[in-house]
Amino acid sequence: MRAFYPLMVSTDLPARRFLKLTYLTEFLKFGVVGASGVAVNAGVFLLIVKLTSYPDSQVLFGLWPTAKNFRVYHLAATISFILANVWNFELNRAWTFRPGGMSSRKRFGRYFVIGVAAFVCGLWIMSMLLTPGSPVALPLEIFDGSTALRKASFWANLIQIFATMPISFVLQKVWTFSSHDEEAPAEVVPEPAKVP
Repeated sequence: MRAFYPLMVSTDLPARRFLKLTYLTEFLKFGVVGASGVAVNAGVFLLIVKLTSYPDSQVLFGLWPTAKNFRVYHLAATISFILANVWNFELNRAWTFRPGGMSSRKRFGRYFVIGVAAFVCGLWIMSMLLTPGSPVALPLEIFDGSTALRKASFWANLIQIFATMPISFVLQKVWTFSSHDEEAPAEVVPEPAKVP
């Protein structure tokens, strides 16, 4: 039954306390790794926006058949997401979650699928925050773009990261780094004793 419910806890009180502590420790480590990933993401995002000669709201191409557009800030967010996602996977694999029997390639595939799903939701959030007239649009009188830290696109990128983090943790824990996907250890068969 444990294989299908990896977050189910034992009825044994010390075991439940241990599992709660383990999950709390993993969540805190996931948060530390995530914070370093946010730093990577934000740094790459700002670098791309700074290095491009276009305004970050410049339309790169239309999203046919809708009236929506793919903009420079979407491109910057996509590139920074990919780099931060690889960074986070490697740190989570090495430090946060205990190693299992699944290959790193398979784990990365799962990690990336969840990351892309969260990122697509995040792009929608980002677009809503940056669309004038949206009920959740960031106020342009505060985020006037006068400095890098006053760019609305920078803050919209950070908000979408934090908005998608909780569900990302749960899905990564349950699917990517779950213990029920680990291969069972090989059975050790003792060798027969040698007779002198």
